[in-house]
Amino acid sequence: MTPPYSGISNIDYVENFKLFYQDSDKKQPFCFWVGFNEPHRGFERDSWQKENKSLSIVSVPGFLPNHDVVKGDLLDYSVEIEYQDAQLQKIIDFLKEKGLFDNTLIIVTADNGMAFPNAKATCYDAGVHVPLAICWGDKIKRKNTSEIVSSVDFAPTMLDAAGINRSSYGHMSGKSMLPFLMENKEQKREAVYFGRERHSSSRYANLGYPIRSLRKGNYLYIKNFHPERWPAGDPTPLDKNNNLAKAHSGYFDIDGSPTKQFFINNRENGDGVQYFIRTVGFRPYEELYNIENDPCCLDNCIEKPEYKGVLSELRGRLDQLLYQTNDVRVTSEKGDSIWESYPRIDSIRNFPPYE
Repeated sequence: MTPPYSGISNIDYVENFKLFYQDSDKKQPFCFWVGFNEPHRGFERDSWQKENKSLSIVSVPGFLPNHDVVKGDLLDYSVEIEYQDAQLQKIIDFLKEKGLFDNTLIIVTADNGMAFPNAKATCYDAGVHVPLAICWGDKIKRKNTSEIVSSVDFAPTMLDAAGINRSSYGHMSGKSMLPFLMENKEQKREAVYFGRERHSSSRYANLGYPIRSLRKGNYLYIKNFHPERWPAGDPTPLDKNNNLAKAHSGYFDIDGSPTKQFFINNRENGDGVQYFIRTVGFRPYEELYNIENDPCCLDNCIEKPEYKGVLSELRGRLDQLLYQTNDVRVTSEKGDSIWESYPRIDSIRNFPPYE
């Protein structure tokens, strides 16, 4: 198909689903993954203007500068989200047309937070707290909830919905959400765990930025195993002649965008200094945030005495899980060398060696 904007895929998701359905055995259940590319970068710049949107409607999160360039980038992002939603609506309409909607479990989610600085490729709330909407005819009783769930819960949920005995699948880290969704029972998941190693080729020798973290209630605890490394990637790469490229042309763990360029261009101007340093500067070994009071993760509570008890509990929970799961970051002296040894299929960028 011909996409409406350059940042939108030419894949016709709806027609692909219809072709899949036409070729399927109508007497058997089906499972179909609609792999939307939207709203992945890049976005067509100023597509929001063609949609008659206004900068005045944008609410900029606190970890981004409240500037028109950023607002426009967020609106371009919203154009792609709305396009994706429209495609999903057409699929839902097709299911209704075929009389399948009421008996189709639909799970809508994303693989990471929005592709903006301090979100995607971080373990801050904006990086790991993703959209989740689930419907299954009139079977779902929950409407809106702040309960903590994890994407590892999807597999057992779908198996239970299909009436498949999970015991033959061995251990599963996830928990079925069906009792929680259908019967309003408590989820009984006290915490979720997440982390990252290497996001892209962003540092000397293809090094990553290892993080382990957990969310329990309103608290987010983060452990940065190599705080001496640049969290968003090394600042400046080498060019093809092994000479330094343009200063601050790195930070490749942040997707290229007008917002990223605004950060770099304004790194020495007014409020731009604090935004830039907070985004690309070194981070401490541990971070602790009260998401209820600080959803943008701007105020690290790690040194505050009133959070001493919370810190001790979350630190202990994370350490316990890492040892239980034999995470080599904590159980092996070779933890670094193991993780850093995994190959990268794409090309590796060159950076100046660390001293």
